[in-house]
Amino acid sequence: MDDKQAPTFAGVVPARLGGVYQQGICMTGLTERRPQVARRKSYQKGTIFKRGMKGNMVWVGRWWENGIAENGTHCRVRRSKVLGTVTEIRTRRQAQLHLDRHLNANNLGRKRAEARMKFREFAEDRWIRDVLPTFKLSTRSQYSYFMRKYLVSYFGDQSLEDIRPEEVQRFFAQCKGLAPKTIRSMATALSSSFRTAVNWGFVEVNPVRGISLPPRRTIRPRRALTPKEAQELLAHLPEPCRTMVVLILLTGMRIGEVLAMRWGKIDWNARTILVDEGLYEGEVSTPKTESGVRSLPMSRVLFGELQRWHGKRPDGPGELVFRTAVGTHCCRRNLMHRQLKPAAESAGIGAIGWHVLRRTHSTWLKDVGAAPGVIQHQLGHSDPRLAFELYVLSVPGERRRAVERVSTQLQRLLDPNSTHRTATRKRRESSGVSVSMG
Repeated sequence: MDDKQAPTFAGVVPARLGGVYQQGICMTGLTERRPQVARRKSYQKGTIFKRGMKGNMVWVGRWWENGIAENGTHCRVRRSKVLGTVTEIRTRRQAQLHLDRHLNANNLGRKRAEARMKFREFAEDRWIRDVLPTFKLSTRSQYSYFMRKYLVSYFGDQSLEDIRPEEVQRFFAQCKGLAPKTIRSMATALSSSFRTAVNWGFVEVNPVRGISLPPRRTIRPRRALTPKEAQELLAHLPEPCRTMVVLILLTGMRIGEVLAMRWGKIDWNARTILVDEGLYEGEVSTPKTESGVRSLPMSRVLFGELQRWHGKRPDGPGELVFRTAVGTHCCRRNLMHRQLKPAAESAGIGAIGWHVLRRTHSTWLKDVGAAPGVIQHQLGHSDPRLAFELYVLSVPGERRRAVERVSTQLQRLLDPNSTHRTATRKRRESSGVSVSMG
């Protein structure tokens, strides 16, 4: 018999022989066992035993699962868990059922070793490094602040799989000294990190979903300027802040959008302004949503104001509409503290910020009967409810007219003849006015 051939028998795999091999397969016709065979995921039922003294004994389950060593490599780790007391779980079979439910994810291959990763390691070494840079600068700054100041300090030493909804609810219940808006923003940051963990397969569910958060409430009363207050403010404002305030009052633009605006975005023929950029902390970027990119109409007043400002600074289309002496972007904080707030104090209208001007524009639109879609478009919001909840206020005159209309309806129900008397009184008042005018 030739040395390069070996007899094959039923149920016997021949030993490795010479030949040409590619990826563990003999290409010369000789049979060979693969050098590395993928191991099938093992199914385990774990081990059940009792622990403790008589009268205080508990059932303990023990099993193997994938883990991560200190050097970052994957390894097998022995785990154990107290399933319950002997009085609660009376038989070994019941204890085995409790352990089976816990091992279900392991046996189905859904549980990964990263589920035992500490939240601190996941947040700082994975999420902040790889995911957070994809957000806008304003979101990055806010999420990074919440992570380092609150979330990592509380959840840092807990593993991802051990952070349950009840633990998250307990954490937010302890944040009583924070404003509801801050708590909601913090919950959004935490939910975003766990959404990444779910997408990467580290955990199966997001523990932040479904928790109860404090209702939205206003700590400081929101306000909008009246036309008289706006007139007094403009009379005390120096340039360039005066032109900026006129632009926000008549368009509803964000201060970041105003500071990033260039002359080439103004269509003088169509009298429109294209808003497609915003400035935040010195970084220019596109709006967060598609609704933020919009074309805003210019009124005759705004058209004249911008032409007057352009005449003082005849810059090219690529130049900033509002810039410093060296050609860089203006700082919104410096403008507010050095020009806007001092002018508001001098005008006697109190301290105001950029949001008050934007809220004033939306409130004036509502007062003249603008449709909700128009207000939403002017503000650049994707959700019309957000525009009305945060930016639209009712003016006193509108509230009085609404109350009078309701009172008239009730009066008609109580006294049907009141309609005739009201009409007669209005005719007398109108005739009196006409006589006095004559």
